[in-house]
Amino acid sequence: MSSDDYNYFIKKNEEWKNTNGKLNRLLDNLERKAGYVERDLLDVQTNTIKCESSRNIAGYKKFEQLGRSFNQTSESLQKVKDAMADKIYDKNK
Repeated sequence: MSSDDYNYFIKKNEEWKNTNGKLNRLLDNLERKAGYVERDLLDVQTNTIKCESSRNIAGYKKFEQLGRSFNQTSESLQKVKDAMADKIYDKNK
């Protein structure tokens, strides 16, 4: 391997490590925010059930769609994490 090839390899490796670090931080942030959304969704569901039982509103079913959307978002996040893990595994082969 020539010195130019070696330097290119080192440069690309550093770029990949930086990109990988950024993606991992992004995923960590998304997971943390997903936790906040999940907590807020549970609060909304709890309050909706309380209000519905006191007949202030009749809207628990309205929040079922919000719950499905959250689940789809969580599944999408997991797919992204799995795809990244596969890419990292492939690069390390």
